Amino acid sequence: MERNFEIDGIRGWAALLVLTFHFFKETFTGLFPELHHPGFGILFDGRLMVFLFFILSGDALSNSFFTNDSSIKMHRIVIARYFRLTFPILITCFLAYICVKFGLTYNHQASVIVHSEHWLGSFLNFPVSFMGFLRFSLEEVYMNHNGTSSYNPFLWTMSIEILGSIIIFLNCFVLEKIRKQYWLWILILQTFFFFYFGEVLSLFFCGMLLGYIRSQGFFKRIGNLKYNNLFLLFFVVLVFIIMPFYQDNIFWKYETITFHIFYPTSFLFGYAGLIIFLIYCSNSLKKIFSTRISILLGEISFPIYILQFNVLITLTSWMIIKFNEQQILNGWMYLIIPITSMVCTIFLALVFKVVEKKVLSKINQFIKNKLLIHSN
Repeated sequence: MERNFEIDGIRGWAALLVLTFHFFKETFTGLFPELHHPGFGILFDGRLMVFLFFILSGDALSNSFFTNDSSIKMHRIVIARYFRLTFPILITCFLAYICVKFGLTYNHQASVIVHSEHWLGSFLNFPVSFMGFLRFSLEEVYMNHNGTSSYNPFLWTMSIEILGSIIIFLNCFVLEKIRKQYWLWILILQTFFFFYFGEVLSLFFCGMLLGYIRSQGFFKRIGNLKYNNLFLLFFVVLVFIIMPFYQDNIFWKYETITFHIFYPTSFLFGYAGLIIFLIYCSNSLKKIFSTRISILLGEISFPIYILQFNVLITLTSWMIIKFNEQQILNGWMYLIIPITSMVCTIFLALVFKVVEKKVLSKINQFIKNKLLIHSN
């Protein structure tokens, strides 16, 4: 099976932009309202980056099915996905639990300084317990995530991820029973049905649809076109020229006038899908997102996403307090805090990936052996 490295690369850079969104905009927007300026475009659009994650998940999860047409392998992938998600979740939530118990969280004090009581100050405002941490990590994070009682509020995406994974598996199971000439139309109808009603699950169907047309050689044929670099131009225009208008809520402003037949979120989902589509069409963009640094970021994208919370409530908040006490929380010193936080998060993600790889390889082997035993 051919590895599509651009998927890892896009996911990696998206994870990095989520860091800039949280450590710059979300943390300091109380002091610097100008961080909301649409001119920052994609740099501070964490919501769009999460939408890209969902599309890429739909693509990556269905890739094995479209390539090998193997429902047994899909069983294994979905089961393994739960463990792949749960192991890092256990780690980040346990770290949050330990930090609270040992008084290493400073986000409540720091939130007052940066005027972010509604966000930074809202984290971990409940009595933590070991059993509570376990219950949240193993079950509630997927079934009943509540930001007011979350050991890591950034994990709100996990309930969507696990549901999307199950839907992808069920879709593959059903498609296996249907003639292949109908697959494309079924995927298109599903995507646009959920898309029309602004359902976030449409992003998983979108990713699955993109994965299917790739398996049919569509993007290779597009890549061989004489004017293929036009897709690169469209991407640049979409992301760096149209993006500021999107961030200025243009879709909401004109919803009741022109676009009243759609839900506002439909446009955001369509925007995310178009970005991924243009990257897949452009050979130049695929090369950019397949570089070694892009692939490395992709490999540690999930650890980056979940560990940033631990850094935020400890190191980031501690630096805010200390800089404020020394009266140096001004000017360019503001940049030191988010940049240091981002570097620390990436370092922790690299360390975590080494440990995770060993643990998950054993889990995957166990699942593989069990499924083979039952299938025989």
